[in-house]
This record gives sequence, C-alpha cells and structure tokens, in this order.
Amino acid sequence: MSLLREVKPRNARTARIVKAREPQLVESRKQVLVLHGTRCPDPVRLVLKTIASLTKPHSVVLNKKNENIHPFEKTESLEFLALKNDCGLVVFGTSSKKRPNNITVVRIFDGKVLDMAELLLLPSPEEKLVLQDFKIGVEMKPMILFAGSQWTDTSASTTATTYQTLRSLLLDLFQGEEIPSVDVAGLQFVLMIATGEQDSSMSEDDVANRPVIHLRWYKVKTTRSTSPKIPRVELEPVGPTFDFRVGRVREADASVMKEAMKHGRRPNEPRTKKNIEMDLVGDKIGRVHLGKQDLSQLQTRKMKGLKRGRDEADEDEAAFSGDGRVNGVVSQPHISHKELRASNHLEPLLQALEPARAAIERVILEPSLHPLLEVVKAARNGAVYGAKVRFPHALVMVFLFRSGTLREKILLVLKATRAHASNLARFAIIYKSMMLIQRLLNPGNPGKEPHYSSFVSGLVGGYLVFGSGNAVKSSVSQQIVIYVFARVALSLARVSVEAAPGAASAFLPTQRISPALRKKLQDSAWPVFASLSWAFVMYLFRWRPETVQGSLRYVDSDTWDSLRNFLIHNT
Repeated sequence: MSLLREVKPRNARTARIVKAREPQLVESRKQVLVLHGTRCPDPVRLVLKTIASLTKPHSVVLNKKNENIHPFEKTESLEFLALKNDCGLVVFGTSSKKRPNNITVVRIFDGKVLDMAELLLLPSPEEKLVLQDFKIGVEMKPMILFAGSQWTDTSASTTATTYQTLRSLLLDLFQGEEIPSVDVAGLQFVLMIATGEQDSSMSEDDVANRPVIHLRWYKVKTTRSTSPKIPRVELEPVGPTFDFRVGRVREADASVMKEAMKHGRRPNEPRTKKNIEMDLVGDKIGRVHLGKQDLSQLQTRKMKGLKRGRDEADEDEAAFSGDGRVNGVVSQPHISHKELRASNHLEPLLQALEPARAAIERVILEPSLHPLLEVVKAARNGAVYGAKVRFPHALVMVFLFRSGTLREKILLVLKATRAHASNLARFAIIYKSMMLIQRLLNPGNPGKEPHYSSFVSGLVGGYLVFGSGNAVKSSVSQQIVIYVFARVALSLARVSVEAAPGAASAFLPTQRISPALRKKLQDSAWPVFASLSWAFVMYLFRWRPETVQGSLRYVDSDTWDSLRNFLIHNT
C-alpha cells in the first residue's frame, strides 16, 4: 500500500501540478536522492558524499538515519521519499553483518521502483586522505568509459542482463544534463568503470566469485605534441578510488520498461515528413502518389465566348491541312470570329486616338505646366476621395434610416456623394491656386513657398467652400468640418507637448517637460478627451437638443407602444 494518498485535482492549478509530476516524454535531469541507513560507516558515507558532490545541484541529501528501509523487501518507504522530493534516482547506503558496506542504486518511474542493483564496497585504507584532494566543478560533465567484456555482452544470459542493467543505472546517475553539444574545453574529467575478467571455472552465485568493478576518476591534461592539430593527452588520477562487487539485482518488468523507454520528440527535433527527402546536393525532393486519372472527365473552364458554332467548326476543318497549315499559312492559336471582328473594328479607332494620347502625355509632362497641372491633379484627388468616403456612408445611412422609394433613396445617396466630392474638389482647387499665387508673389524669395502660405490658403478655401453661402446649412459640409476639427484638436494636443522634429529649442513651455511626464500625458489625453466629449454631447442632447447636429439626435428611444416599434422600427 502506498504511503501517499492519490490526489484528485479539484481545480486547474492542482491539475497542472499533478500533471507535472507524471512521467514526461521529454524528461529533464533526474534528481538524485541520497539516503543513509541505520548503520552507515565512514567508507559508505564517503561514497554517498562523492555521489552527492558529483551530481550537484541535482542531488538531495537526507543525513538523518532512516530505519526499516530494506529496498529488496519493501519499497514503499523509498517510493514515498522519492515522490516527496521529486527524485528519479535513489542511492541508499547501509551496512549489516550479512552485507557490509552496501550501496543500493534504485531507479524510480511513475512513483514506483523500476529496477535496482546492489554494489558491495570493498575496503580501502586511503579514503579519508583522497577525499581532501577530490575537486570537480559543479555540473562538470565527465567522459564515461566502460572497460571490460561484460559491458559489451549483448546476449540473453543472466550475467549479460545484470551488467546491462547496472550500466544503464550508472549512466543515469553520472551522465548529467542531456545537451546537444559540449565545448571541448569542458571535457576535463574521465570516469572509468572497469571490470576484471570472470573465471569461467567458478560459479557466479557466490558474490565473492564475481569480478571486481573499479571506479576511477581522472583529470584530462593536454600538452604540446609533435602534431600541430592534435595535442598530447595525459590522465592524472584524482578523487577517491572505489572497488565494488555486484550484489543483488532486480530487473525492470518488460512492459514497464517499454513504457519508460518511450522517446518523445525533442523541442528542437524537426518533424518527419513522409515522402520528402534531401538529395546529395541538398535539394528537397518530394514524391507525390497519384492514382489513374481519366483526362476525359477533367474539369476545364468553359467560357461562352470561346464556344464555336457548328458552321465555324466545319469551315476550320475544311481550311486546315494535315501539315499544320491553314490555307497555306502556319496556324496560329484559335481566335473566334466575334473577337476578330471586334479587334478589326477597334484597331482603326485606337490608331486614330494614338496621336491625341501622345499629345496629351507631352502636355502633362511639360515642366513649365507643372504648377498649373498640380491644381488639376488636386481637384481630381479631392473628388475621388470625397466620393470614396461619402458613398458607403450615405448608402448605409439612407437605406437604414430614411424612408421612401428605392429611386428616392438612390438619388439621396448620389446627391450626398456629389456634394462631398464637389466640396473637396473645389477646396483643393482654391488651396492649390492660393499656394501658387503666394509662391509667385513672395517678395523675399520669388518662387519659394512662404512658411505661412498653407495656413492662408486653408483659411481662404475653408471660408469660400464651407463657411459661406448654402454650405453653412449643409449637413454634409458640417460633418466634413466637424471631422477636420476633431483631427485638428488631436494634433494640437500632441503639438502642445512635442517639439517639432529638428527644432533647436521648444517653442512652448509644455514642450520642455521630461519624456516620462510627456508619455504619461499622452497616455491620459485620449481617455480625458473621449470622456469629456461624450459628457458634453449627452448634456447638450438632454437639455439643448436643438443645438446638436441632426445625425446625433435620437429622440424616440424612450417611446414605444408595440413589439414592432420596440425592436424593428421606431415611431
């Protein structure tokens, strides 16, 4: 029975924590739990300290003695401590009369013991002296070397399976973080795990007859060699030396090991795509498998203009000869008679208009006429922009909020579009004409635009087009001016706190504020402007509705006497 109760998530946060504790397809570095048994003599403690120092910072050491832990009899206590400390490996050291100086390496999967192996430490008199000289950097990845025929035996014998399990456990324990590449300068240590040869005449059932496993650490030293590219490598022994014999081994269940060995796609590993490969040059080649196609049923585009009558087809067949010629002339792509007649009729007209087109292009490209043509171009832009802006707006507003016949609504849309386009075209003509006049009459520098010319031109154009005559009462003109005023207000708000680009000094005192305060004012300007605009318009709508522009007045929101004028149509 497990010592930890099964947690059933009651909210999303608990569910994420429980999911994070489950086995992952892409596991991170296994944490190592180092445990002390009831009796833990100095040689065993030295081994545990060495393993803890080599696996820092991925090791958790519990120095308190743990009673009643017997890995090969009961695994509940080990599983409990491993799950509480989120560790995938457990190294347990203890000593007893039957098994002195015993080191047990346990691997955990899904909160349960997967496999384990005992290493019986052989006595050595120099552990305390060597411990002072053992210095390996934190998270320094060693090169691991397995020496001995037992490590490479892939047969199905019990001995081969035992050493394969032990090799896997030691690699998990000492290999460190899994990384795609290692800097050569970081390869400074070698961990050598060597075994002696087995005497075939002696049985392995007795632990004393099993070959000794030697654990040795070496520091890599490179010196100058005769080759300029390959240095001379020397190994210097460092750290403690341990000798073990293999004790009991519990192998993993085949089905559980298969589940534990699932290999998920790595974060940087590309997805495999079927039928796509790279050739020797590096070009990507794809293979497409198609079934048998019936080309007679292939759908093609059928145009009415490309269809030929029966009489035309007969004439073409009679005129076509077997050598690819039509009436002695090499055949060209088929052109229908209608297209041929149309091209024959248009060709004289196009040829007649070609001199006129060339003359017009010469006029518009004449440099001396460029100032006058600016006025024409501005009028064209004003008319086009006004029509593009007003037409969709008038179309929606008239068809949604105006009553009348379809013809009356279309006329209203065209009238509003014409008014908007003509107003902008007339304003563009007046503005460009005034700019041209001021350039020509500039007393200080004739031909150069004065600094104030745009203001004067806009003043005259705005008065003549939008501020006099019938334009004063025109709703279209009022909407245009209101839109322009809103843009001017927003622009002046920015100008009040931002100096002109390239200006030597600020023109207004408010332009000299710090960038942080300017940013704060800019962030707060729009909320203040929006809230005040709606506050004033709703106040005027409530108490002075006759002063509000007509499109903003909506007086029947509080009046209804049926479902129809409540949801569909106002009274």
